[in-house]
Amino acid sequence: MAAFPHTAPVFTEEDLEREFASLTQEQRDNIEKDKLGIQYLEEETDEQRELGLMQMEEELENIPLEEKMDYIEALIEVPDLVERESPMLTFLRKHHCNAADAAQNLIIYWRWRAKLFKDKRFLPMTIKGALQDDFDALSTGFCQILPHDNNGRIVLYHQKSRVNCALHHRDSLCRVVFYIHHVASLDKRAQLNGFVGLQNLRGTKMKDLDRLYSKQAYYITEIAAPIRCCTVHLPSPHLWLFPASLTLPIFRFVTPPSLRVKGHFYECISEVEQYGLSMENIPISMGGKYGFDIFDNWIERQIEKEEAENN
Repeated sequence: MAAFPHTAPVFTEEDLEREFASLTQEQRDNIEKDKLGIQYLEEETDEQRELGLMQMEEELENIPLEEKMDYIEALIEVPDLVERESPMLTFLRKHHCNAADAAQNLIIYWRWRAKLFKDKRFLPMTIKGALQDDFDALSTGFCQILPHDNNGRIVLYHQKSRVNCALHHRDSLCRVVFYIHHVASLDKRAQLNGFVGLQNLRGTKMKDLDRLYSKQAYYITEIAAPIRCCTVHLPSPHLWLFPASLTLPIFRFVTPPSLRVKGHFYECISEVEQYGLSMENIPISMGGKYGFDIFDNWIERQIEKEEAENN
């Protein structure tokens, strides 16, 4: 377990301030708009879609063969699954029709799918398919989809302390994170408007900290997933069971820069309401009204839905 030793590299508040100061005014404005939920991508026209897909095909052709072997192998082995589960349009929408970035994201998606799922990478991305060995980890609810926020955006929830690190290997947890992002990406609104992250740090103990898992989960969230993370809310860091001053700098160090500047901390959970979250879609453990029994029902419905779609 790659825990967080006191000698681990850190990213300090001063580093964060310098990083934010290096952003352009337009970048800072976009971060604030995403936080407030007032930035939306309009659905592309038929002409824009056709042009974007053509440009993305050209960009994929230009990527060196050795960098896209996992994608090429998938195209050969399961072309229908590639088209169904990783449509190019989803990646174009994530990157606001930037074909070069969308093409790179698609290649990274399949690289990570191969890395995490290995011999199951070509199975349908379903609970009884590619995720069949990870049901126990999924059932903990450590990573799940909450009800949409008031701005119509999907909310992805993460609470590492819900898993037993002795029973659930980081690879299994990362596969669940990958799967949850996949399910979220099937929502057209998420393709256009991205998703909101809500991280529950309550109950987190030193034994729950795994630097490598955090790095991989953050990478999946920001780099590999087919949908865009708009912002991440982290309420009540002072309620952790260990000094936040020791761990926040390490969390920030393993976070991709583009995701790091999207993290927002609050002393009180009610503060997130001004950014579109309501107490209805915040878990009871954080002071909201959302019960995890709803997630158990979601799993049952999701299995039924996936079986119907794949039969």
